[in-house]
Amino acid sequence: MLKRKDIAEYAGLSFEEFLSDDFFVQSNLYPTEETDLFWGEFEQKNEGQPENYIMAKKCIHELNKDLLDDRSVTHIWENIRTANLRSKAKKYYRIGFAVAASIAVLLVLRIFAPQKENQSYHQDIMTFAQSFVSITDSMTTQLILSDNSVVSISESESVVVYDSASIIVSSREISKHETSTFHQLFVPKGKRLSLTLSDGTKIWVNSGTKLIYPVEFDKKKREIYVDGEIYLDVVSKIDHPFMVRTSDMDVEVTGTKFNVEAYSHDIMKRVVLQSGSVRVNRETVLQPDEMFQKDGNRETVTQVDVAQYISWVEGVYIFDMERLEVVLARLSRHYGQEIIADQSISMLKCSGKLDLKENLMDVLDIIGFIASVNVACENNTYIITP
Repeated sequence: MLKRKDIAEYAGLSFEEFLSDDFFVQSNLYPTEETDLFWGEFEQKNEGQPENYIMAKKCIHELNKDLLDDRSVTHIWENIRTANLRSKAKKYYRIGFAVAASIAVLLVLRIFAPQKENQSYHQDIMTFAQSFVSITDSMTTQLILSDNSVVSISESESVVVYDSASIIVSSREISKHETSTFHQLFVPKGKRLSLTLSDGTKIWVNSGTKLIYPVEFDKKKREIYVDGEIYLDVVSKIDHPFMVRTSDMDVEVTGTKFNVEAYSHDIMKRVVLQSGSVRVNRETVLQPDEMFQKDGNRETVTQVDVAQYISWVEGVYIFDMERLEVVLARLSRHYGQEIIADQSISMLKCSGKLDLKENLMDVLDIIGFIASVNVACENNTYIITP
């Protein structure tokens, strides 16, 4: 259920504040008996009706049309998001007040209001993912709920479980509203988390990952969005397929275990299948022990040792003839520490098995032995040289 203010509080809102209030917007777009009673009482208690209220109400009804296509709306949102970032806005679910009223209303209709029936669930989750500002400077894991409230999780290794009535966050219980709106999970560098979704699917979320998923899945299909790395154990439902969306890959399954590595800022994206079967981008079908790799525009499927790609779930990193720069990048992400390597050694290839439960300096000392390089630490920055 959407949160609403008291009747007296609405009387003092500005035009822009009315347009950014999701209860007000949805009341006008999708009125119910309850909302009609609420606003009827509001109008009775505010004889003459505040001018800002009348203007905002009229604006919504006049502009509730598909005036812009999805691409245009996304472009406008990016401009607003940039402006919000400059002002370091703390609220992730807001409209830029400096934007013209018509654009503000269009964005309210497209972002806050439920999508019309002719718009697909795919567009919903992808538009939602593009519209929200990532938390890049948080040191704790952040769970953003449907009402835009934020739950901070301080543990390095935490557990979140969705059941039929509530959400359990590291032994804390949170009431769950069964709605198709999305929750967002931001796991920063140096943290990891295991998540059990409402259908029983379990997801291990690696460091530096953003995950978006509905509180309750749609009756026709199950979809999530990821920017980062996750390992999934999907509950099998033949007539209810499961889809993992990324910025440039779609992975469809019915019930299986697999790993998705798709950090948006990394050129290389990977899907590694442990068991079952998955289809990538509707064309490539993987069998167990196969890896789909997208390196820029180049796509390949190869046989692999799956353990190397999913060992991080158990706190172990296994690598075989991997470039040193790749190994160090993964360690930097896992520990949440900056690691700088001299360019002359970044292409060195090495093999080994690292215990990620050890402290970073001990792990890097092992790297130093394996790759014959020097390791030093200056001002919390680790420096690797020939």
